[in-house]
Amino acid sequence: MSQTQTAVSSRPQTRKLFYRINEVARITGLKPYVLRYWESEFDELTPEKDRSDQRRYRDKDVLTIRAIQKLLHDDKYTIKGARAKLKGEVRLMRKGARAATSASPVASSGKKRTAASTLSAAPAPRTSRKKTKGTRGAATSNMTLGQTLHHLRNEVAELIEILGG
Repeated sequence: MSQTQTAVSSRPQTRKLFYRINEVARITGLKPYVLRYWESEFDELTPEKDRSDQRRYRDKDVLTIRAIQKLLHDDKYTIKGARAKLKGEVRLMRKGARAATSASPVASSGKKRTAASTLSAAPAPRTSRKKTKGTRGAATSNMTLGQTLHHLRNEVAELIEILGG
């Protein structure tokens, strides 16, 4: 178990369905403006908002905040490094869940799964809140996000097949 997973496994002391930003600030020892800033930097941190536009943090959000706090403060990661580490761990957790649900390469329909079918079955990644200047390679600015993701998925599938996967 990694150190970040250890930090993630610690739960808030009071169990509620939702927490307001000041409650999360008190639980974590962080200022509310830090929490709002981290929301803009980490896609994994997405509290819902209620009708009055106030943030409602769930337990998973508090655990994510604690993981970010550990990476930044204890492990001395930069924001960019902590973002990459969190995304890597989320990817590993999804990969483990996918492996558990489909232990054999033969799908329930009896067809053998290929790299392309596995990738196409994977959920589409979240889009970043930040505006990007554009993408390099074959994806051009006149392609929609879905077309770009489809194109990239096909390229990755080809690479996997080339590498013998």
